[in-house]
Amino acid sequence: MKIIKYIFLLLLLILVAFTVFIATQDGSYDIRQEKIVKVPKTALFNYINDYANWETSNILADVDSTTVYTRIGTETSGKGASINWKTGQTEGSIQTVETIKDDSITQYAYTDNNNKQEILWTFKDTLNGTKVSVRVKGKLTFTEKAYSIVRRGTENRTEEAMKQGLTRIGNFMEQELTNYNIMVMGKSTKTQDFYLGYSITSDISSIEKNIAIVLPKLTNFIKTNNISIDGSPFVMYKKYKYTSSNKATYTICIPIKEEIITSAGSEFGGGVLKSFSALKTTVKGDYSHLKKAWDTTRKYSNDKAIKTDTLNEYIEVYRNNTQQSKNPSEWITDIYFPIVPDSLINITPPTIHPVDASRQRQDRASSAVRAVRDTTP
Repeated sequence: MKIIKYIFLLLLLILVAFTVFIATQDGSYDIRQEKIVKVPKTALFNYINDYANWETSNILADVDSTTVYTRIGTETSGKGASINWKTGQTEGSIQTVETIKDDSITQYAYTDNNNKQEILWTFKDTLNGTKVSVRVKGKLTFTEKAYSIVRRGTENRTEEAMKQGLTRIGNFMEQELTNYNIMVMGKSTKTQDFYLGYSITSDISSIEKNIAIVLPKLTNFIKTNNISIDGSPFVMYKKYKYTSSNKATYTICIPIKEEIITSAGSEFGGGVLKSFSALKTTVKGDYSHLKKAWDTTRKYSNDKAIKTDTLNEYIEVYRNNTQQSKNPSEWITDIYFPIVPDSLINITPPTIHPVDASRQRQDRASSAVRAVRDTTP
């Protein structure tokens, strides 16, 4: 009997000693991983900065988990955006606290026990693409320290999850961004549309972000007021010139079946886009290729002496977009250049394929999406 008591006391002492040992450990960790991804820096920054992409890519999910991400609110990118996550019975959230365009993203991650992690992403141009680095800093809880000591696993698992997350991002981005097609379709007629829209003047570099913010709000307004949608969302560019001011004036629109007049002071306004003759170009692929599509269309117009109709706007129709597919290679965008009706002769249009997937493409796409599209007549 005494032997059993001695064994019990010995085990108790070992447990107490082990508990004290764990409690006195610092528990701080600072884990880093990096990878070179063969895509432009802007495209990679925009992808990671948007929590809508985290739902499908599980960017930082544990390698052995079934982590599920759920968006919070309509803003999914930039400072203030956040997302919830759940792994088994453990829940948490991630919030973006600071971004520097195309340079860095700072995020805070919280678990249900109020444990906090700091996540820092940095992006640097390299000869072969973009070097993305991710750094995760935090402090282990008592349970996590015990698990780490016994299994030597917490930091290793986090490091492996980061490594695999970067690999997933790299493979996805390289495959999706290099798969695109641009075709000048020739003479077309842009049909009339009634629309509900939101007009804005902003920096050219903010156009993509503004579209992503406005469209969900506009869609919600239309559904709340039982307005019938009649087609794909589009943007009308009234003024778009890359100058020292870097400003653009445009309207983000959703086509509707009947013309409506909104009340004074309403955030959104109704209007009519009248039918006009156009030179149409179709782009299948990521939006980073739109600048090249505009340049290709403009060059085709100049080569064929096609006269621009200065009284009409330039239109981008997002025929197949993020609502239909999460894969950028499946997005389809129609661009309409307004032209004088009889100025376009019947010529077989050229097709442009991605011939060289190396530096040439990266150089063309490395600026912000649409950043140098001069569409002012």
